[in-house]
Amino acid sequence: MIEINGNSYHVTYVPETHTIAVRGVLRLYGTDGYIDGHELARNRGEAAETDVPTGGYASIMKLLLNILSEKPAEIILDLRELQFVNSSGINIFSKFAVKLGEQERSHLTIRGNQKLSWQSNVFTNLKTILPTLTLAFE
Repeated sequence: MIEINGNSYHVTYVPETHTIAVRGVLRLYGTDGYIDGHELARNRGEAAETDVPTGGYASIMKLLLNILSEKPAEIILDLRELQFVNSSGINIFSKFAVKLGEQERSHLTIRGNQKLSWQSNVFTNLKTILPTLTLAFE
């Protein structure tokens, strides 16, 4: 199991089931996390070896991209206990959906909480990016 912890959030990945659970409140800043180190360095005119994204959502996006590299048949993103996510966080979930669609090997299921109306609004929009997405609100 892999865990990423912050003051107000907790991310857990269970490799055996390819399940990523996100709990709490994601109010991190910066979307550099979805840019790989080489592209980020190139954009700044620096050497790639010295510029690996570490702030904001970088560790979460790195985890998501590592899971994609495993090419599992099914990925479950369990957001039932995610109380809030800001626009930068929505952006990384969107980028993840785009990358998943490009790969065309893994199916994504998002488990959400029907009591949190913002979740259905936000994550239903991901179906425009990834039409094969399965949404399960409990």
